[in-house]
Amino acid sequence: MSRNQFYRAIPLLENGHPHPEIQSVLECNSLGWVFSDRVESPKTALVWCKGMNGFYLIGDESNDDFTGKLDDFITTSITPKMKELGMNEFEVSGHHDKWNLHSLFASRELNPWDQMVYVSSDSESHNEEPSNGFQAVKLGSQEWRSQEFLNSEFVYAHINQFWETHEDFYEKGYGYVAIKDFEIIGVCYSSFVTKKVHAIGIETLPQHHKRGVGTCLASLVAKDIAQNGYSSYWDCSQSNEASRKLALRLGFRQFHLYQCVSFSL
Repeated sequence: MSRNQFYRAIPLLENGHPHPEIQSVLECNSLGWVFSDRVESPKTALVWCKGMNGFYLIGDESNDDFTGKLDDFITTSITPKMKELGMNEFEVSGHHDKWNLHSLFASRELNPWDQMVYVSSDSESHNEEPSNGFQAVKLGSQEWRSQEFLNSEFVYAHINQFWETHEDFYEKGYGYVAIKDFEIIGVCYSSFVTKKVHAIGIETLPQHHKRGVGTCLASLVAKDIAQNGYSSYWDCSQSNEASRKLALRLGFRQFHLYQCVSFSL
């Protein structure tokens, strides 16, 4: 499907888990691809999200016209597109629990794992922890735009991964960086946005872990998201204990768990 046709797949998101990654692509807030059984009124679709470098199956899982041809289509049509972008791993999950990924890709050697989703609660306070020797600067602010910080490419790499342009992010997203001695040591930002939800992305440089950087930045971002009328969404692998603990520390509640699989191309 061409990008101006993506909206036609939005009805397929009914009766499934609210993955803002998919919604963001279909609302053209994020870059991606959409492959469907038919352009005019899709029944089933496969959505690729650039920010995650992953795929999502949406719609009718019993649509044999789509599922029966999917594996061959991945080999003949999608794999060449991915390899042109330097990707050699296919990651996929289902938009609802009726998608049986192991059956669908039975001929592949699958690597499965579980993802945890946390969402903001109405009672959370977003009280950021005091910064221990670092300064929090809002992305897009005059302070951010007017100064040159060391390691700024670290931040722009994140924005470029999830957003079409920096100005697009400044207009639609929220974000903060942690600055210590004019060096950026951490970043937190809106990675995907929909009409109702902002997903949160975060990274702190390893040498600054366990110093309250992530908690402070994530609290500021979650506060901005809430004050502007949106909900926050936090998605991480079940094995990422640090990320799961941070989500709970921010006052988020566990919402659901879903399975992903990957296989080599």
